[in-house]
Amino acid sequence: MSRVLNDMGREYGNEAWLEAPGRFKEGAVIISEITNVIVAYLTGENYKTDEKLRVYALN
Repeated sequence: MSRVLNDMGREYGNEAWLEAPGRFKEGAVIISEITNVIVAYLTGENYKTDEKLRVYALN
């Protein structure tokens, strides 16, 4: 999706569409980090899991 928005943003000169791919990437990083916390919790490697979840809840 981000590639399509980037290509169309360039083609049509739409700045909002050009900014969207960066936001997708930011979201993907956060989702990956949250996934790692959940997996660590479920596998019993939950060192500081509660602390990390609180950080995401406050944002």
